[in-house]
Amino acid sequence: MDEPLSEWTLLAEYFANCRDGTGCRKGCQAAEDTNVPDKPDKPRLAEVLGVEVDKKFRISGSSDRFWVDKYGVANAEKMGDEDAAVWVMFAINHPNNIVRSCLTEAELAICKAVGAKWVSRDNGLSVAVLWMDKPHLTDSGYEGGTVAAEIYGKHFLCVRPGDCICVEEAGGK
Repeated sequence: MDEPLSEWTLLAEYFANCRDGTGCRKGCQAAEDTNVPDKPDKPRLAEVLGVEVDKKFRISGSSDRFWVDKYGVANAEKMGDEDAAVWVMFAINHPNNIVRSCLTEAELAICKAVGAKWVSRDNGLSVAVLWMDKPHLTDSGYEGGTVAAEIYGKHFLCVRPGDCICVEEAGGK
């Protein structure tokens, strides 16, 4: 007697046979959805994460950089596919941990004018700190780098408290 097929095997077989609307058991046919474009503008994963295709982003807690390719596959620079998938699943469930490149042209101009390569915002402060070299995170905030400037007010608001972003990654190449 044959072993019963697992639910996953049955689902995989069902979707493999039903993709083009043929081969379904029980005589069903895949319905055409006229609302789905032939070629989506952006893969669903990129939409869910709120990132652009092939544009790198970070996830707080990881030192790696991630991106979603045009096929909707999550990639990472240093880690393997399985580890990258775990981090991306974490980001889907905790979107506040996604660090997107977000500096405006005016903010990039400020960084260039003072020679800043990194921007951080300390917890609870309304000041963005522009760094000439990468600082390290301590219990009291970012330290150890050379401060180029401190900016008060409504600039660099995309840098969340506790984050430090690279100006080059944010578009200031």
